[in-house]
Amino acid sequence: MSILKLIKLCLLAALMSGCAISNEGATDYRYYNPTDNTAGKYIKPKDVKNSQLAIGDGLVVSIKQMYIQEFTEWRSPLSVLRGEPTNGEIAIVVNAFEQGTESLNFGSKGLENARVVFFSDDVREGQTLNFSNLSTIYGPLKYNGNNFVIDLYIVEFDKPGEQLKQLIKNLSELGSTFYPPASPLSGALSQLAGSLVTDQQEDRVFHYTYELKPVGGDPNLETGILLTGNYAFIREDDRHNITNWAELSINPKNGRIVYKTIEKKDADNKIISIDCNDPSKESPAECFYTDNTYIVIEVNKASSSLKNDTQQMVYKDLVSNLASTSTELYRTDLPETLLSNLVQGVSELRTSEQIISELEILSSADNTLDSNNAALASFLNLWFSLDLANHNESRYQLNSLEQQRLERKIVALVAQCTPDQSEIVSTMALIRDRVAGLPAASSQQVIDSLSCHHQ
Repeated sequence: MSILKLIKLCLLAALMSGCAISNEGATDYRYYNPTDNTAGKYIKPKDVKNSQLAIGDGLVVSIKQMYIQEFTEWRSPLSVLRGEPTNGEIAIVVNAFEQGTESLNFGSKGLENARVVFFSDDVREGQTLNFSNLSTIYGPLKYNGNNFVIDLYIVEFDKPGEQLKQLIKNLSELGSTFYPPASPLSGALSQLAGSLVTDQQEDRVFHYTYELKPVGGDPNLETGILLTGNYAFIREDDRHNITNWAELSINPKNGRIVYKTIEKKDADNKIISIDCNDPSKESPAECFYTDNTYIVIEVNKASSSLKNDTQQMVYKDLVSNLASTSTELYRTDLPETLLSNLVQGVSELRTSEQIISELEILSSADNTLDSNNAALASFLNLWFSLDLANHNESRYQLNSLEQQRLERKIVALVAQCTPDQSEIVSTMALIRDRVAGLPAASSQQVIDSLSCHHQ
């Protein structure tokens, strides 16, 4: 490369640095039936009876595989001289919801429940990302039979600083663990994710929104239906190109998009045809589709709508560091407030989940008397220290939705121990009032109603 070319490249890179690029390309999708791996976009309900979801089923949506064909980010002159490929930082941001809890919105409000579900600061062009079957998009949650919407983004960052990078990693780690929509984390976390998509320093390189209907209506009308199986999304950088879906498939063994068949020369230099989905053989490298960026999403049933296991959430550095994270990315005061809200949300969730953990011990007849007494003491200490009105910063705080969630679990335990309806009502009144220094008789009533398994 000549010195003049290198100077021009340096000037161009300098001009481009810090500029956001929105190049979503043209994306389309196909659904692949798990029974026979046939593909379709709009499908007749009568043809997919084995893959239908029923009201009450546990619904879980996962990112199965993702391939990055190219970046918008410019290579540095040094990497060009070295012949190194572009190295990028990307995040996957998703908003998934069942209609009825909210509605589809293509403005800024459309990101209100978005989450960062994956982040990597070391991705190269032509790479399948280093994850498999991440159950991070949605659920498991009970399916209520409504239309289901997924709003999917890939965001590329222009060399974020270390503090911003740590923030995105924290959001990714927290977003990759399921939590219920009513969680105190939902609002602040999703608005922060939305900020990453709308801020001027990022490059939005993929965006696709689709809505899937429940099975019903005309059984012969081809339409987009919410079904168990794999959904493949391919982004064409040239928006005039049409993806040749007829020659493509999803390999059920590795979850990647492959050509259905390829021609290859054998040891005798004869051209042979290879079935890229042959279950008895490992697909050769030539089978893998690499022309464009793609994502494979899996929709599946869960054995049940599983409870939130926040014990696996990644809290390290989150509470202590988020509030002081650099806000270089943000243009308004709102994210500062959101960061503080997120810290408060994590604290609330910790308190809430500790209370639930103690209630589960008290509900079990299998624990020891010592563990039961320890759980009872911990529960009473936490519950009677709650400040639901948020008046006292020294006390634990909890929002009204979390309070209702906890009270449902408490009343279920009290009902196990106290069959008399009037006593259940009076006990719950004492528990709800949360008055410090209860009279001895009232205190004993609460204790008896929570610890009948070990009396």
